[in-house]
Amino acid sequence: TVTVAISGHSGTDLTLDTASLTFSTSTWDTAQTVTVSAGQDDDTSNDSATLTHTASGGGYSLTATLAVTVTDTTVGGVSLSLSPTSVSEDAEPTNITLTATRSETGGGRAIDVPVSVTGGTAQAGTDYVEIFPLTIRIAAGQPAGSEDITFEPIDDEDAESDETVVFATGGDDFRTASARLTIRDDDRVDSKGSETPSLTLWTERLAYPPHEPVRLWLDIDPRGDDRTYTVFLYLESVETGVRHYIAPQTASMQLRGAVVDQYGAGREAWRARSLRRIERELAWEGQVPHAGLWHFAAELRSPGSAQALKRAYAKFVVPRRGLRLINTPGTVRAFTEDAQWTSDWVYILRDQLVVKSGATLTVEAGTLIQAWGRSAGIVVEPGGRLRVRGRRESPVVMTCLAPVGERFPGCWGGLKLFGHKEGDGHPPPQRYALLSGDSSPLGINGEDSGIELRFLRVEFAGAQTAPGEHRAAFELVDSGSQAAIDHVQVHASAGDGFAFRGGAAHCDHCVVSEARGSSLTWSQGWQGSAQFLYVQQGSRAHSAIRGSATTSEQSAGGPEFMNSTLVGGYNLNVIGGSPGTSTSIGPAILLQGDAAIRMGNLIAVGFAGFAIDGTSNSFAEGRSSLEDAILHTNAIRHITRGQVTEEYSPHVSFLERDPYLLNIRYEANPDPRPKSGSAALRLGNAIVPPFAPVYSRAGHFLGAFRKVNWLEEWTFFGPERDYETPDE
Repeated sequence: TVTVAISGHSGTDLTLDTASLTFSTSTWDTAQTVTVSAGQDDDTSNDSATLTHTASGGGYSLTATLAVTVTDTTVGGVSLSLSPTSVSEDAEPTNITLTATRSETGGGRAIDVPVSVTGGTAQAGTDYVEIFPLTIRIAAGQPAGSEDITFEPIDDEDAESDETVVFATGGDDFRTASARLTIRDDDRVDSKGSETPSLTLWTERLAYPPHEPVRLWLDIDPRGDDRTYTVFLYLESVETGVRHYIAPQTASMQLRGAVVDQYGAGREAWRARSLRRIERELAWEGQVPHAGLWHFAAELRSPGSAQALKRAYAKFVVPRRGLRLINTPGTVRAFTEDAQWTSDWVYILRDQLVVKSGATLTVEAGTLIQAWGRSAGIVVEPGGRLRVRGRRESPVVMTCLAPVGERFPGCWGGLKLFGHKEGDGHPPPQRYALLSGDSSPLGINGEDSGIELRFLRVEFAGAQTAPGEHRAAFELVDSGSQAAIDHVQVHASAGDGFAFRGGAAHCDHCVVSEARGSSLTWSQGWQGSAQFLYVQQGSRAHSAIRGSATTSEQSAGGPEFMNSTLVGGYNLNVIGGSPGTSTSIGPAILLQGDAAIRMGNLIAVGFAGFAIDGTSNSFAEGRSSLEDAILHTNAIRHITRGQVTEEYSPHVSFLERDPYLLNIRYEANPDPRPKSGSAALRLGNAIVPPFAPVYSRAGHFLGAFRKVNWLEEWTFFGPERDYETPDE
């Protein structure tokens, strides 16, 4: 047996189908064929190689060679290049230039270079709109040719790695060449999170008589943010939009008609600097030009940009007609005819105001109502109507009569509103007392329209009804599904925040902050719903949502919640820093008795108790459901690290991960939006809200926020001590 080994092709353009032949005594005279192939190389020159054949075995040792020439058929070698080589996924459609360059000198004849684009289309999951194959022509005598391409990246909602688009040419006529375009994925989530600067503005009062001096206070805490900002402060008339700018970092406190930054610099010299710590600094003192609705505003802008990255407001009213005392302590006032309240007055409540059947109280935008005393508040009886018509820039505020910085939870009673229905068989009670326990349901009313509440704040209510007991700041009894509760905040209630007793009312863009009881409660068979609910607890609170019901009350199921963000008051590792002595012990959602609840698109973080707890069997029975949620750092006071109790765990599904919310500190001007790249925004993690008139179908994300912080301008947050005026 003789073996012939073939060598000499390694490192050349040649490929052999076999490098060894074997001849035996029976096949010694049979020809064997070796197939030699020539591959595409990276030049345009002919190549040569010598194949060496070595025979061994049977006493033979012979060598022979074969010279092989590879004829290069390449028309011309080219290279590809791009400008620019990378774009951001959130960029506008961008022009990119693709250039093909000859490798040989002298130009030669015209060449058409076909270019393919590797990867799928946008519909297949890439981050760019489809680009079709193209051809670049290099004209005769020219070294290169170019094509301009309109490239449209797609801003996805994930935090995946950068995408790469490959433009390539090659084949029988051209050597392989490619150019790569990188699509930078800007959806990065920092596991530690970047701190958001704190920005707070406030005035000593919410109302001033004409020509009385107004003082504005400013607090800025950079929190380690070393980015540069241009800072603007101004006084603006809400009614006319006329602005006067303030430059607190100058010796003068004069209002400026022209746009200036905090250093008094004009448009051509605006100064972008890192923020410095400003602690309760007097930013401006002077008189407002005339009566009306006003606010101070502060903006942090990107250098050289009109984009405001953060805003803070301090709103106040200068009433044209002064103060109006509605009643005195021990005097119950009743409205039997229609009444209208406007911002021309500041209304003072020292006891109960009752809106009787057939009467309508209309409160216009910007109206300030101040109350004092455990009996002070507004009760709307069945058949009565309350219309609150605030706006984002001019909310209606019902608050404590005490000075700013000295207000406290339970300063006054709050709101108690009763639904009504003609001919429902329930005789109207003689008197509905603000502090009584008379909240018996009158039957679900699907036609009630006696309640219209838009852009309303109810602050420091929830007065004590008995030792250790407090009422809800906002109580709605048996109100129908057509009641309009839209952009309503309850802040610093000494008891519960919202309390729904029966009925089917819907709550849209509702906010509860620092309630010392439960933030939202329901009982007596409430069959209503809520969408875009935000709860931010202080350090002294119980549960965010608490429901209680008997079997008969919840036989048809429970209320439905879509798009809720619940932030617990046990703010260790969640809101930033230990709150000191904390009595916040409750769960995010507590179901008592036979209560049921249906929830979708939920975020719950930072509760001392479980995310879901209680005695109800409604999950096991299928009457309660939780679809699509993020639960994180709950059950802090339990040994187990589970997010829900063992009884509920088999019946709910959720993601246990950090939702990466921008700022949920217990302070002024929070920003609970998820950071770009958060799982709360990722497609497929949320359900589309039900097709019903009360729901916005745009809520196909987890939590109450997406790209817009809808809390801005009309809400109020933070501990009252942060608004104390420094001593003279």
